[in-house]
Amino acid sequence: MNRHRIRWLGGLAALIALSLSLILGGLALAQGDSEAPLPPQVVDTVPLPGEELALDGAVTLYFDLPMNQASVEAAFSVTPEIAGDLSWPSDSTLTFTTTATYERATEYVFSVAATAESADGAAMVEPYTLTLSTVGYLEVSEVLPSPD
Repeated sequence: MNRHRIRWLGGLAALIALSLSLILGGLALAQGDSEAPLPPQVVDTVPLPGEELALDGAVTLYFDLPMNQASVEAAFSVTPEIAGDLSWPSDSTLTFTTTATYERATEYVFSVAATAESADGAAMVEPYTLTLSTVGYLEVSEVLPSPD
């Protein structure tokens, strides 16, 4: 009877030891992941999606982390293409200012490819796109007094 109890206790001790090693190993992995730099992302824009873009308006992208400016500038594009300058009011803010005039009633897509990196060297998880439409032409919406 003692042999049976000893085997049972030995098996239980082995199971507890295995469980502890798995738990401690998981904690070590979780701690190792927390030291990796977080991927950056665009968290805000001016103008906001859906707002009209003025014909001479600037577009500002706000990132959640300080960025590697050269990598972001290489990853930035505007479609249809238009001449402009990029500036950095802060380490996490990119502003595109057109040096031409946007076309009226035209949709522009501002993109940052996933190759853009934070200052810590982490690349974006996915590309970012912002679609804006420029102001259109004046249209008659109502005539007063109405005919009849």
